[in-house]
Amino acid sequence: MMFSGCSLHIGMEKTGTTSIQAMMSQNRAVLAEAGYCYSHAMGRDNHVNLVVYARDDDTSDNQRKRALANTGLPLEDLRTKISNDLAAEAAKNAGKKLILSNEHLQSRLTNIGEKQRLKSLLEPLTGEVDIYLYLRRQDKVATSIYGTRLLSGALTSLKGGIMPSVPGGKKPYFYDYLTIWREFCTVFGKDHVHLRLFDPAVMQGGDICSDYLDWMGIDPAIGLVIPPRTNESISEAAQFLMTRMNKLNPPFLDKAINPLRGGVDMRLQSGIARGKGRKPHSTAARAFYDHFRDDNAILFAEAGLEQTNFKEDFDIAASEHMSFGAGAEAVADVATNLFRDTVADLNDAQDQIKKLKKQLENLRQVK
Repeated sequence: MMFSGCSLHIGMEKTGTTSIQAMMSQNRAVLAEAGYCYSHAMGRDNHVNLVVYARDDDTSDNQRKRALANTGLPLEDLRTKISNDLAAEAAKNAGKKLILSNEHLQSRLTNIGEKQRLKSLLEPLTGEVDIYLYLRRQDKVATSIYGTRLLSGALTSLKGGIMPSVPGGKKPYFYDYLTIWREFCTVFGKDHVHLRLFDPAVMQGGDICSDYLDWMGIDPAIGLVIPPRTNESISEAAQFLMTRMNKLNPPFLDKAINPLRGGVDMRLQSGIARGKGRKPHSTAARAFYDHFRDDNAILFAEAGLEQTNFKEDFDIAASEHMSFGAGAEAVADVATNLFRDTVADLNDAQDQIKKLKKQLENLRQVK
């Protein structure tokens, strides 16, 4: 039993993927009634199992580490489980169109072999796979992703610049859109790889969720509920706090999830530390983008989008270095709010334990 096809959204990172995934997972039942299957086997919201499965054996990241730690399986057994889970989902949803979304497929599948492994997982159950990729100007992605990587546990410092280095002109794969485009075209076929700009000015409805539904051909009138925006950026003070957190209390210890981390990333994004993070100087942003300008033009031409390109507006208000006069107080405020919310959650848990103990005691007395 097979799906009727597959639409695979591969990001890129920092193009509203969390909002898209939240919308699709929250509307899973409505989508199913309309003939779509937003996979649960590959991940509840974000289909991280696709990356876990497809990456080479000698590579690793937080997603694979977490999957291996949670299942206790060796990698090949984990791959078998992922494949079997997807096959079982296909059997339950035969004839429906499979929809998948994971932004790390754009950045972490860095060679043809990994992309072919992904194809080998999907095509036997879906037939042809269509790839959908939003693109954002490279320097804007680098600025936005700086805070995200801190939340993921990256060891870095606020003393360095935000823009990645390009030693010897060798482009970092993550930002090399032309190479990424060509590799996906080689594996899945040029006619099955689709591009759009991440730019509210040209999006359907002016927002990413409406634009994505339009691209997928899904009518929002079927009863979809559009959730509020998610994955908001964190403030500069919170970014500084994370540079210390990642050094002193990393997300993994001896390849196991660190239980003392306390979901700090979700807590900071929940509202206690939202705000504008560091911004690069316009000269640094422009210099970084210059490495990709010509290749971007080639990419859009190859994709048949000759009239498409990124706006080159480098009027960013720079804040490369934190002011540690007022900054120290701001960092202390974030830490205090983080501590307060953590203690509140612990108190709630203790209250729940007391209630459960009381209920258990009452049941024993009845017996």
